[in-house]
Amino acid sequence: MMERPWFTNKDFTSLEIRKNKSLADHAVVKEIRIADVAYINKLASRIEQIPADGDMMISFSGMAEHIELLFCSGDGIQEIQVIQKGFKTPSTGFNTRNDFEKTLYAEIDAMLFPAMDTVCVPGKGFRI
Repeated sequence: MMERPWFTNKDFTSLEIRKNKSLADHAVVKEIRIADVAYINKLASRIEQIPADGDMMISFSGMAEHIELLFCSGDGIQEIQVIQKGFKTPSTGFNTRNDFEKTLYAEIDAMLFPAMDTVCVPGKGFRI
């Protein structure tokens, strides 16, 4: 089977990260927009390290946690979904939980909900 790529266009101009109330309820709980193209490219590169052909199909309830990563490039938007802390692959499957995806999820979550007295600077990590 031919693997589908995570991204068909990499000329990113911005990134929107949205945490919805749930998979069934797309009311936005928190949203941020990132314009740092270097960071966006780095994040996209890290996502591409995740196998694009997920090794399992998972069925989630409507109450499942749901985050959308909207990579904007020109007039197009490429969406990556994170459901219950797992990255939905281009093949629509999910990979077995691993430390790489957990770390990537934690970084995205920290940008949405920074800890008190801690700042996540895109591309530079955490600063206290």
